[in-house]
Parts: sequence; C-alpha cells; structure tokens
Amino acid sequence: SGALDAAGPITLSFAQAGSQTVSLEVSSPPCGADRASVTVELVAGPEPPAVSCGPAGPLSVNFVWDSQAGVEEYELSVDGGAPFRQTGTTYGLDNLAISQEVTLTVTAVGSGICGNSAAVTTRCSVTECPTFSANFSALVDTVCLEEGTGAIDLGAIVIEGRSGANSSLTFSGPGVTGAQFDPAVAGGSEAGVTHSITLNYTEDGPCILTTSFPITVFVPPTVFIVAPERICLGDTAAVTVGSTNLGPGDDVTFEAGGGDDRARRGCRR
Repeated sequence: SGALDAAGPITLSFAQAGSQTVSLEVSSPPCGADRASVTVELVAGPEPPAVSCGPAGPLSVNFVWDSQAGVEEYELSVDGGAPFRQTGTTYGLDNLAISQEVTLTVTAVGSGICGNSAAVTTRCSVTECPTFSANFSALVDTVCLEEGTGAIDLGAIVIEGRSGANSSLTFSGPGVTGAQFDPAVAGGSEAGVTHSITLNYTEDGPCILTTSFPITVFVPPTVFIVAPERICLGDTAAVTVGSTNLGPGDDVTFEAGGGDDRARRGCRR
C-alpha cells in the first residue's frame, strides 16, 4: 500500500495463497475521493516432487515421492529419455546391471492456471545381489550300492544368504530326477565312481548361484577262489584267489590250514 505518483500498471506480489483484496482510492480536493476494490484469489501451483530412492530388490531401483492435492499426473524421464506420464507416485526398474545408476526426472503436472511444477532430478543406484553359498554338510556324498539302497535327497543342501523371494532350486547330472539322486541309475564300482551334480539356485533379481558337487558311488567287492577239490597230503596245489572288481585300498584276507576258509564281502567306505 502507499501513494502513487503515476498511473499504473501496478505489479503486486503475495507470499501465500488465498483471497486478497486490492483497493484503489483517488482523492481530488475539493471534490472529495472515490474508492474501488477487487478481490483476487491467489492459487498455488504444484510443488516440485520430493523424490527419493525407496526400498528395492536386487538388481533394481525404486523411486518414490509423495502425492499432492490437485495433481493427477506426473511427467517422468529416465536417463534423459523421452518423457512419459503416469498417475502413481512410484517408479521402478529391474533386471539392471550390478552398480548401474539410474537418473529419473519428475515433474508434477498441474491442472490449474499455474501450470506444472519445476522438474526434479534424482539418481538411484542398483541394489546388488546377496552373496550365496551352498552348505553341503547335511548331504550324503558317499554311498555303497547294496540291495535296498535308496535315493539321496539333494534337498538337504542349504543355500545360505538367500532371501527366498520367488526362488527356484534345481539339480542336474547322472541319476538325478528332481531333487533326488539315484545311485543305481548313476552307477558305481568297487573303486568308486564320482558323479558331478550341478546345482542351480535363482531368486528375484535375477540373482543366481550355480555350483557343482560330487557324489561317489561304490559297489561291494565280489571275491572268488579257484582250487582243486582234492589234494594229496604233502603235494603242492595252486590256489587262485581274487576279486572281480578289486579296488585300491581294499583289505584282502586269506585263511588256510585248519581255519574256516572264507573271503569276507563288504563295502569300501
């Protein structure tokens, strides 16, 4: 307010929205004065969105901001690309590279006379995958293939560091069906046959663990003895003993002369 020494126009500025009354009074002595008033409605345009990096899964980013009254759309641009609009107040990307950064520019689209807000640019970094490891301590990794030997449950393997979000665990290799290893199908020997089994674990990201582990299958030895059925006392006779699948490290015991001549059958562990 104040006196004017020249005709308008007059520039006015207000700090807050709301109704304001503007008055003009002209005084001309000795005729008196005349006064006119007008009410002006001050409308606030949309504020620049306060965009931040929200919680995100592995290999992904998530931008979040608060909604505003009177704002129904937001204009977005990713890494300086072509703008597009959406109504929601979050925007996420996944299947990104480790350590990748994403820049998002957000503008609140105003529906009134004040137009859009100022654009806000925010940068978020990709959340990396957790470190996985396979714990094989509960796995039976050596088996003797005898009558009645069952399958080995590969599900005993524990994936450490996992979140379990949309996860899958699969196995492949000789004798493997689902999460079961059948030693009879895989095959073994007295010396032992070592089979390599591949483990594949995947969860949200995608975050992947691929590793291999051994399972060794043994079969029991089969012994034989070849000797004459009758030998004259005092004569020398050749007796042949052995195993059809003898392995290194097997214990071989031969008894003769008054003992109970037997070859022992068992599994090398």
